[in-house]
Amino acid sequence: MSMNKFYLLLTAMIFLFTIRGMAQTVYEIPPAAESINACDLDLDGDMDIILGYQTVCDHDNITFTILKNEGDNSYEMSDTTKTYVGSQYSIFAERIDEDEYPDLVTVFHDCNDHSRYLRIWYNDGEGNFDYYEDYDLFISGVPVSEISFGDADGDGLTDIFVRINYMSSTQQWGVLYNYGNRRFSKPVYRTYPDNSVIDIEIGDLNNDKKDDVVVTTGVEGKMHIFYSTGRDFREYCLPEVWYTYTRIVDFDGDGLKDIATVITPPGPGMGLMLLGICVNQGNEEFEPLYSMEESVLCQYVGGNNDLKMEDMNNDGLPDWVFNIEYYQEDGLIANEVSGVRILYNLGDFQFTDPEDYHYVQLKYYKEGERRIHIADFNGDGYKDIATARKGDVWIWQPNYVDILYNDGNGNFIENPLNVEENDDKLKVSDCYPNPGRGEMNIRTALPEGRIEVYDILGKVVYKQDITEEVTKIPTEGWAKGMYLWRVYSEGKEAEGGKWIKQ
Repeated sequence: MSMNKFYLLLTAMIFLFTIRGMAQTVYEIPPAAESINACDLDLDGDMDIILGYQTVCDHDNITFTILKNEGDNSYEMSDTTKTYVGSQYSIFAERIDEDEYPDLVTVFHDCNDHSRYLRIWYNDGEGNFDYYEDYDLFISGVPVSEISFGDADGDGLTDIFVRINYMSSTQQWGVLYNYGNRRFSKPVYRTYPDNSVIDIEIGDLNNDKKDDVVVTTGVEGKMHIFYSTGRDFREYCLPEVWYTYTRIVDFDGDGLKDIATVITPPGPGMGLMLLGICVNQGNEEFEPLYSMEESVLCQYVGGNNDLKMEDMNNDGLPDWVFNIEYYQEDGLIANEVSGVRILYNLGDFQFTDPEDYHYVQLKYYKEGERRIHIADFNGDGYKDIATARKGDVWIWQPNYVDILYNDGNGNFIENPLNVEENDDKLKVSDCYPNPGRGEMNIRTALPEGRIEVYDILGKVVYKQDITEEVTKIPTEGWAKGMYLWRVYSEGKEAEGGKWIKQ
C-alpha cells in the first residue's frame, strides 16, 4: 500500500468514527442560570459543561448542573437535586486538592444564621460530586459576587479569591490560601470604603510564578493592580479612565500578559462602551492604549459582563468575544435577537472594525441577558460557543444550553456533523498511541514544517521543527488529560487532532 493510500484510508477511518451517533446541540436546564463553564471533569478527553444557578432561602433550589460529554456530540445531564442556597455567579472547576481531577467551588448561604461558606465539591475521579467540605468566609448576610482562582504564593497549590458585595458603600475582595490536604487559611480581605468593586481578575503579570490581582472600582473608575509578594500584595494604580470589566491575556505573544478592559465613560451617552488594552511593559508598569477618537478602542452597545478573550480562528491571537442582549430602549427594539459579537485580532493591537464585526445569532431566546463560555467541545481544534440565558429565580421559565460549533471558517453551526472539511488541510498526519502514557508519536509525510502541542487551556507545551517522518515527543512531566496537536506547513495548519494522556 502506498503512503498516500494509507493516509486516505486513515482519514476515512477517523471520519467514520467521528460521525457515529446523532448530534444534539440544545439541552433543557433549570431556570435562574448565573454562570456557565467547561472542563474535562472525568479526564476522558472531552469537555464537560458546568452550570451554576441563583438560589434563595425557602425555595426549591438547584445549585449546579453538569452536562457530561459522551464523546459523540451528545451530553448526559447529571443529577440536579443538590439543594442549598447561594448565587453561583462564577462557578468553576479546578484542581483544588492534590489529585489530578478538577473539583467544583461554589457558595453556601446558611439560611438560619446567614453565614457564608465556600463549599468545595471534591471529584471522585469519574466526574461525580457527592462529597463536599465547607470553608468559612467569616461574613454574614452579604452576597459573594465572584469566585476566582490562582496561585498567589507560588507554591503550586490553587488559592481561592472571592469578591464580597455588601450592596452598600463598602466592598471587599480576599484570598483563601491553600495549605494542601484540603486545608485553607482564613480569608485575608482588602476593603474599599465608598467604592464598588466591579471586577476582579487573576493572573501572573510579572512572570514571577505568583498570580497577581487586577481590581476595578466603580465610583472612582480606577484599575488597581496588586502584585503578589507571597502572602501579601503591593499596589499599582492606573490612571482614572472608568474601567469596568477586565480580562488578562497576552495580546501580542511577547510572553507578557496584557489587560483587556471595558471602559464606560461617565456623563452623557451612558450606553457608550469602549474596548481598551493596557499593554504590559515588562517592568510592572502598563501603557494604556485608549483614546476616545482613535481606533484602538471599539465602540459598541450591549452586554459586556461576559467579555471573553479567545482565539476563535486559530491564528494564535486572542479575539474579543462578548454577548449581545435583547432589550428595548424607549419602546424600540435595540437588538432583535440575543447573540455574540466577535472582533478578530489583526495583530499589532489592531482589530476588525466594529462595523464589520462577526455576529453569531442565538435564536432560542429573544430576550434577556446570556451567559457564554468558549471551549473546543467536539475536539476538532476550534473554539465553540456554549450559552445559557440568565434567568430569574422568582420566575419559572424554561431555559436551555445552546451549543454552536465552529467549522474553522468563521461559521458557527448547530450540527457538528455538518462541519465540512477544509480543502486547505492536507490530511497527511497521524498521532499514536492514543491514548498514551510516556510518549506521543506524530507521523507525517510532510518534508518540512513544525509541530505544536497545546494543553486544554490553549497553552503551548511543546513545539519542534519536523526533521523525520516520526517525531517522538516525551510526555513524562505532563498532567493527565487531553492535549491538542497541530502540524503546520508553509504557514498553514496541515493537520491536527486531540491526544489523551492516561
